[in-house]
Order: sequence, then C-alpha cells, then structure tokens
Amino acid sequence: MRWEYWRHNVLFSWQWLFLVGAAVGLTFIWARLVRWESAKIQLLYGLLIFLFSTIADTIGGELQLWDYPKMFLPWGPRAVEIDWMISIFSMLAFQYAPRWRSFIPVTIGMATLFAFVFEPLAKWMQIYREIAWSPLYSFPIYIAMCCGFKLAAEGFASWAKKRSSAQPRQPA
Repeated sequence: MRWEYWRHNVLFSWQWLFLVGAAVGLTFIWARLVRWESAKIQLLYGLLIFLFSTIADTIGGELQLWDYPKMFLPWGPRAVEIDWMISIFSMLAFQYAPRWRSFIPVTIGMATLFAFVFEPLAKWMQIYREIAWSPLYSFPIYIAMCCGFKLAAEGFASWAKKRSSAQPRQPA
C-alpha cells in the first residue's frame, strides 16, 4: 500500500523533485566548499547529525508527532533527504564557525532558520505535516544536537590525535 501511494502520489511530483534537487544541490555545494584537510572531522560530525536526525525523525513519525506525506523513498526513514540536508548545513557551520564563540550564534541562527522558516515552508509545500508538534519544540533540539555533536566530534578528534602521537612501547 505504501509503495502504491508513493508511486502514484509522490514519485516525480514537484515536491519529490524539489527534495531530490535540494539534496543533490546541497551535496555539490558542500563538496565545493569543504576544506578537505579537515574533512574527516566534518564527516564524523555530519554523520552524527545525520544519524541522530534520522532516528529522531523515525521516532517522531512512529509516535505520530509529525508525518512526511511526500518522501524521497517509499521505505526506510521517511525524511532521509531532509536529514541529509540538515547534516550538510551543520557541517558547513562546523567548518566556517570552528570556535565556540562563533559556533553558538551560527547554530542559533541555523536552528531559527530550520524551525521557523524551513519547517513552515515544508508544511506549505505539503512535504511535512505537524500532528502533535511545534517549531518551538524543534528549536532547542537543533541547538542541543549541533552543540552536543560538536563536543563529541572534537573530543573524538582530540582523543585520536593523542593516541596517534603516543610513542609505541618497546617490547621488554
């Protein structure tokens, strides 16, 4: 039934084309703007954001807090392309605002954009439907997600650097 709905109502609709185009376009923009010397930590950060967003979207959908009537694929996480776009924006913020002093205001601005511009825009485009949710709930979650995973990614990078610079022990 889900396959039939997707095939007849979603696939190649203007919303579907928009989601595909935006995800592909943002990926190309990120690939052009990324500083490849620091790509490993950015990719770790982006992967953490993507996984958390995907899991949160899946849980929210299952709890019927929101729905995605126009989804990229008929199976699996229903908002995988939106979660991917969130991770791309987040990786760019991570790269261009590397210090906490600049990262926090950029993250607040990004959370404002996501919660109060992109979510209502997605509702208007009929890509997203709130059931028992509000952008006011999303706003602090976006901030906590970005800041928490920045701490995690930087902590892991610091640990890995210390570990790789440690001298190997000589056998006795």
